[in-house]
Amino acid sequence: RNQTLFNVLVATAFMLCIGYVSQHSLYRSTEFSTVTKNQLYNSRKPDLEERFKQRLQHLKEGCRNISLGSDVTGSWYWNEIVKRHHPVNIGFDTTLRKHGIKTFAKAGSTWWRKHLKALTNQRVIAKEKVYMIQVRHPLLRLFSVYTDKFLGGKPISVYTESYGIKTESLQTFEYRWYSYWLPALISTGRFKPHHEFFDAVMEAKETIMSPPVLKNIMESLYGSQEMELRTQFVNATFTFPEFLNHIIWTYDVAIADKHWVPQAIETNVCQHDYSYVVKLETFDEDIPFVLQHLGYKIPYLKKIHSTSNEVKHSTEKYYRDVSKEIVKRIISLYENDFKLFLYDKGLNVIK
Repeated sequence: RNQTLFNVLVATAFMLCIGYVSQHSLYRSTEFSTVTKNQLYNSRKPDLEERFKQRLQHLKEGCRNISLGSDVTGSWYWNEIVKRHHPVNIGFDTTLRKHGIKTFAKAGSTWWRKHLKALTNQRVIAKEKVYMIQVRHPLLRLFSVYTDKFLGGKPISVYTESYGIKTESLQTFEYRWYSYWLPALISTGRFKPHHEFFDAVMEAKETIMSPPVLKNIMESLYGSQEMELRTQFVNATFTFPEFLNHIIWTYDVAIADKHWVPQAIETNVCQHDYSYVVKLETFDEDIPFVLQHLGYKIPYLKKIHSTSNEVKHSTEKYYRDVSKEIVKRIISLYENDFKLFLYDKGLNVIK
């Protein structure tokens, strides 16, 4: 019996020792793993200075190798917050427009409009001129236009006042009808335009076009038929291939909209001296780095246009249904965006 009791005590002591050693080892292992993860994180943390250096160098080299002429189709668009007499600048410092950024529709311009006042109120004194340009992958930008302006394929009848509030759109149904949907009904062959339509477009091409020009043309020609046409096409929908074909059509007839004019062409990027190329795809890394470098406190960084992997995968599915001919033409139209801003012609966004 004593021997049995002794064996039990020994076994218990042994198990306690094992438990202590295991617990201690686990603690040490966890501590080591934490350090390893931190080291791994630090080793993978992007070198942002190098990133911006490569982007800017690539942009300058690209500009030396291509020519962006002044014969540009479509409408030129500068954000409302840009000083009209100095279009490359959204000024948010207190030293006469030394800090600024050029943004584009469907490429993060909304964020800057919302936070411009907060940046200006910080009253940062700029020591030198620093101009930035913020861009987005062309194929993702087009998909964003489709889901917004063309409702992602939903019937246009869903665009009610409550829908606009929910999606934070300030445009009226009438505005979208004349600017997007009626022209798309023409480009898809569902509505045959008057011969005066193309005459009016040709006349507009000879003047400086601005965003409302197409709307004005459509309204002047078809305003008297508005209710009749809206009733006829109340449940009109536009597929993604039809949308891309519409983009090509607007380019061919020179009535491209600000939301899809190629970014390199719209800003005539090679004519300006930028210090930073910011990308929407790396927005949450790029903006804090640049603004902190310039002496600003960082506003809340909620991205307006998501570029998550989920969105990219969803976008890829839509492009798979598009014919090779249309995709080839789209890529050709946005060739300079791909080249100058280091974007892959697929949807694998290069940082």
